[in-house]
Amino acid sequence: MDKKHSVLSSILKYVLVFVVTAFVCFGLLFLVTLIPRSSIRKNMLKSAEYLYDQNIAYDYIIKGKDSSKQDRYADSILLGIIWQLDSNHPLKSMMETAYFSDDHGMENEALYAAVTQSLEPNKEYLRYWHGSAIIVKPLLLFLDIKGIYIFNAVILLLLLSIAVVLMYKKKAYVPIFGLIFSLIIVSAWFVPLSLEFTWCFLVMLLFLVLLLTVYDKWSSERITVLFLVFGMITSYFDFLTTELITLFVPLLILIWLDKTPKYKVVFSRIILWGMGYSFMWGLKWVLAAIVLQKNVIPGITSQISTRVGGAYMGDIQPSLPEYIRISLKSNISCLFPLEFGWAGLIVGFIILAVLLYIVFVYRGTGFDKGLLSLYIFICILPYLRYVVMHNHSFLHHFFTYRAQMISILGFVLVMDEIALPGLSDRLLNNSKDGVKDGKK
Repeated sequence: MDKKHSVLSSILKYVLVFVVTAFVCFGLLFLVTLIPRSSIRKNMLKSAEYLYDQNIAYDYIIKGKDSSKQDRYADSILLGIIWQLDSNHPLKSMMETAYFSDDHGMENEALYAAVTQSLEPNKEYLRYWHGSAIIVKPLLLFLDIKGIYIFNAVILLLLLSIAVVLMYKKKAYVPIFGLIFSLIIVSAWFVPLSLEFTWCFLVMLLFLVLLLTVYDKWSSERITVLFLVFGMITSYFDFLTTELITLFVPLLILIWLDKTPKYKVVFSRIILWGMGYSFMWGLKWVLAAIVLQKNVIPGITSQISTRVGGAYMGDIQPSLPEYIRISLKSNISCLFPLEFGWAGLIVGFIILAVLLYIVFVYRGTGFDKGLLSLYIFICILPYLRYVVMHNHSFLHHFFTYRAQMISILGFVLVMDEIALPGLSDRLLNNSKDGVKDGKK
């Protein structure tokens, strides 16, 4: 009876947390919808002119390098949605999340036309929350899109700095290296140059800072509840870019801090994050159907089937194994420095060879095989994502590739468990031998 009561109490607690979080997210979006369109017109026009003048859907910071590709197409759509949030019809517009679209996919031109000609929306994008509007629309009161890019860069750098300081205080030197190394390999310096890319990194770093802050103060159970909340927040902000990093980057560092994690706790956190993410996503569809008085499911399911399957080159449909191979290759080849020709491949091979040398030559004897299995399992998950969502992962490999920072961080932690203790002992012994020889 006590066990049943405990389970029921836990379920009710999670339901309450879900309801409160959803209410806050809904309320914030409703409030920013009430901001009059006239108050953001000046900076929206400057933003639309900037995107229009570029006259390109995808902008390369480094010519021909997909790792540097910026999604002006998605940024134009997001600004278009924000522009069409109607303070006179807040519920309808925030659930519909519609925008004025161009028939030829030139959404930057469509945004400029919508702002300058006051055109009505003609396309819905209701399958996502587009919660990033709660940040972007208030910022448009003061900044244009170029200013928002800079603002986002400053916030991301600030959160990263706070996370590093908190880890340093906990003597988590290896996770610090792993986090920074993984950010370098996925060319994170390009992230704040596109609104679409920013949100998952923002949520990830915010979650990490929060976990590091409460780690020594909260019970394990209270910390676990945060995974439900941040699964919901990820679904609220993101529209299928690098969603996995908001879960597994903080989780890997938390596992390292625990040293001997309870696997039941780890997997319950993964499950709760997944439930928060999926239920929050589903809640948008339910609320949209109620508010708009229409069946939204057919349009959503067709998009899901396209993201999993679908053709990538006109009407050509490759075989499934070939499609998966293309998806994996496209994402892996974006990693720094692999994309920079033969020189990049050689440098990448040397880095990998050095890391593997350290692992095999200095491997210890007392490592935790269960912990290693957990690290390796998490390392594999981004590639499983590419396999399952092979169409989406190929078409959008220029940003989905950054989910591999999970694998890179995980590999560093694998090295820490297998080899770094042995390497440290070897260096320490050599140092002691040097001191003895000096005395002699």
